[in-house]
Amino acid sequence: NLFKSSKAFIPQAYQSATYLRRNPKPVLKLALTSTLFTTTFYYFNKELKKTTLSEALKEVEVGNVADFNDGVMKQVQVGPNKEDVILVSKVDGKFYATGANCSHFGAPLEKGVLFDDKVFCPWHDAAFSVKTGYAEQGPVLDGIPTYEITEKDGKLIVKVPKVVSKGEKMPMVKRDPNDKRKFVIIGSGPAGMSAVESLRQSGYTGEIVVITKDNELPYDRTMLSKNIFHNDISKILLRDKAHYDEYGITMMTGTGVDSVNPDEKTVQLQSKEKIKYDKLLIATGSRARAPNVKGADLKNVHTLRNYSDLNPIKEAAQNAKNVVVIGSSFIGMEVATAIKNNLKENVNVVVVDPHKAPFGRAFGETVGNAVQELSKKRGLNFEMNKTLKSIEGNGSVSHVELSDGTKIPADLVVLGTGAVPNTDFLKNVVKTESDGGITTDAFLKTSNSDIFAAGDVASYPYWYLGDRVRIEHYSEAFQQGMVAGFNMLDKKVPVDNIPFFWTRIWDFGIQYIGFAKDCDDIWVDGDLKNTDELKFIAYYSKNDKIQAVCCTGRGPVAMVFDAAMKLNVLPKASEIKSGKVTLEDIKKRIRDKKGGLNCKRKDCCQKK
Repeated sequence: NLFKSSKAFIPQAYQSATYLRRNPKPVLKLALTSTLFTTTFYYFNKELKKTTLSEALKEVEVGNVADFNDGVMKQVQVGPNKEDVILVSKVDGKFYATGANCSHFGAPLEKGVLFDDKVFCPWHDAAFSVKTGYAEQGPVLDGIPTYEITEKDGKLIVKVPKVVSKGEKMPMVKRDPNDKRKFVIIGSGPAGMSAVESLRQSGYTGEIVVITKDNELPYDRTMLSKNIFHNDISKILLRDKAHYDEYGITMMTGTGVDSVNPDEKTVQLQSKEKIKYDKLLIATGSRARAPNVKGADLKNVHTLRNYSDLNPIKEAAQNAKNVVVIGSSFIGMEVATAIKNNLKENVNVVVVDPHKAPFGRAFGETVGNAVQELSKKRGLNFEMNKTLKSIEGNGSVSHVELSDGTKIPADLVVLGTGAVPNTDFLKNVVKTESDGGITTDAFLKTSNSDIFAAGDVASYPYWYLGDRVRIEHYSEAFQQGMVAGFNMLDKKVPVDNIPFFWTRIWDFGIQYIGFAKDCDDIWVDGDLKNTDELKFIAYYSKNDKIQAVCCTGRGPVAMVFDAAMKLNVLPKASEIKSGKVTLEDIKKRIRDKKGGLNCKRKDCCQKK
């Protein structure tokens, strides 16, 4: 096929050779020989690329046109292997073919929901455009692949590669040495990395310097507490070194920052080196809060925040008979259930917390009690309504003493006692809140016009509640990093998403959409007494306005409420409670706001 198609350039080669024989002068010979070679190589290479591309793709019939109603998506098999699947969607009368799995953990997108051109992942609320493949939200850096789809005689035909990929990098530019701008990002967590990607996706070719105390390249921090015993840094990296090299991103790992001088526009490192910046992003996240009690410095007493914290906990747990976890929120419960789930009857695990129920502050006492009963059935023990008085031992921990005098044996203590924003180095640099968070506007700009903040450290105006919030969750940090990157380029893109977070304990996940601040009512739809298999939707409201929804075992409910909150079409809490408005009614309200949820990521990237 290649040589048949190569006939296209033979006439050009023949003409050049004939001319060469009639003009034998050496210089002319050299020039024409070069021309002949270049022409031959150009056409040969061009045809080779065409042939390689066509051979790499195959045409697959994926269904009948008549089988699809508007707003419907279907997963279709396009090869012999289980993973050889794509997603076919119909939006506004047009068909689109994309990857069928979320680029995060591979969740089947068909199990999510499709509103306008946006498909929501059913696991972690990532969202992608079925038109462009761009990722609009969620804990992802990659989009999903898109494929050419055509209609022929009432059939749908898709051109797909022989190997179907899960994710695909969104278009990015590389570093141009002629671009003298310099953007510095302090922090390499999800906010910092998301900002890096949105900058390069937006055409920014200037210098990007990322400064981080972490010794490792950026990684998925959520996997630390959920998967203590089976983590490998190479498997949880967000990007490999080759990616940063290719796109000209300087990664200064193992590097601390002493201070920022906004007048000089410099960042001073702990080594006393100064780095100039044109724009600066503070994405330093949080550090683990250690309680101020006796014995917190004993051997086998640990906090979990970074990858370097993981191995000491894992090694101590494997040799422990008794483990005490202080704190019953996300980190505490994920660590406790991971240890018990892996070591089974070989270890006794006790969770201690001053609240009445685990996850009490986040999910409320009613949901927390159900989680506690389920966890007790699986062998976890609890000491609730008690605080830590001291950690005892001779060099190494032997037991803990609680506020009521209870003593619990411990070979390992894990402190899941909250987090503190890493903003101490910013004294008198930008305006901050009483909790250490950095005050920003809706565009994540601080009180200094050249300094931005994103992630755990950012205190921003949350439009849905009309109040200022600071949210310490992974997916939210990704979203804010993207927005900060856009606004460092003065694109004026506001933070307009609804916060989403999740936890995974034992063998199920709990999803939470929104932010309940001082709610006055919690209503649960579901049977919380069936602790063998939790299935419920919890509604958190204030003055009859739904602020947040928590759910498990009920499908992509959180994603529906995400969409409804974005469009501001949620009914009153009392209307749901009475049954006057159902989930299907809410979906109809969303679809009636046609176009309101169309993906904007590509437009934001291309916006000048």
